[in-house]
Amino acid sequence: MITLRASALNRVVQCNGSALMPEPEHIEDNEQSDDRREGIAAHWLAMEVIAGRFTDPVELVDRKAPNGVWITPEMAEFTEPFIQDVMGRNAALYVEQTVDFQLSPETYIGCRLDLATWDGVTLIIDEFKYGYRIVEPFENWQLVAETIGWMLKHDIQPTRIILNVHQPRPHHADGKKRSWIFESHEDFVNQASAVLVGKLESLAAELQTGPNCYECPHRAGCESLRRAGGNVIDASGRVFRDDLSNDELAFEFDNMEAAIKRAEYLRDALKELLTHRIQAGNVFQNHAVEPTLGNTRFKPRVTADMIASVSGVEAKKLSKTVPVSPAQMIRAGASELIVNAFTERPFTGFKLVRKSADKRASAMFGKGPK
Repeated sequence: MITLRASALNRVVQCNGSALMPEPEHIEDNEQSDDRREGIAAHWLAMEVIAGRFTDPVELVDRKAPNGVWITPEMAEFTEPFIQDVMGRNAALYVEQTVDFQLSPETYIGCRLDLATWDGVTLIIDEFKYGYRIVEPFENWQLVAETIGWMLKHDIQPTRIILNVHQPRPHHADGKKRSWIFESHEDFVNQASAVLVGKLESLAAELQTGPNCYECPHRAGCESLRRAGGNVIDASGRVFRDDLSNDELAFEFDNMEAAIKRAEYLRDALKELLTHRIQAGNVFQNHAVEPTLGNTRFKPRVTADMIASVSGVEAKKLSKTVPVSPAQMIRAGASELIVNAFTERPFTGFKLVRKSADKRASAMFGKGPK
């Protein structure tokens, strides 16, 4: 039996073979990006208010989410429309429910939905996305699976079903909230549920590159993606023609954009695997990892008055209505040595760098005999 996460279904439907590949040697997203961690924090903020543990998202500003990210006024602002939309419904709310189910004798689906709303007639499944990568509700197989799981768990057949994606930050022609609506339970079965079952009932060992490669944990070992990346290298050597027709020009440009995207997915996957192996103690001729640091910031509870008292510079030169940055204080006359004593650069992870092994050896042990 194969166990699939609902969040992976959009990829698996596109590329059946990805579900049959062996587990990768490294765990992807072990060190999450700042954008991803911020999205998790914004999601937590919205769900805390919808669950009734707080009355307004502003209450959580300047508090830390469970993943350690500070809640900002911007997060509160962007989650507000989603929260108002949900709280304005005259229906029962079900927040962050686990709704796993058996899709077929060979396939088990693990589901944890954000939010379900049920008034006895209409079932609404909502997905909140804080990132900028556009997500559509139409043929969103994660939402379809979550709907199936919720109906099975509660043993219902809604008269009407609405699948919503709320994405407050990126621009979209259809707005910040987009929906896929089914006017009957039969419509949902015919257009969504049966389609998903059909796509997954007999998984083929075929790999197909596409937009969902960016989220695949098997990218580094995928032969199809390596071929797609190689195609970009080959295509870059072609002679450019300036007599292309408008249709040919648009087609060539779209092809190249798609090819570059596939190459970027492969590059990022190889970078993750290379970083993982170096951190595990493997040595590579021309690559190493170095720690990355965030912007210089003041240590907790440091004020302009404190720095003024030890630097001899007037406090009003070191602050405005809010404290100025460390660099601005130095430009205002404060000693760089003193400012550095009150600031820090937070560790943000590791970055992969191209570095000659000979140069690294020279830096560590000297240049050796001439």
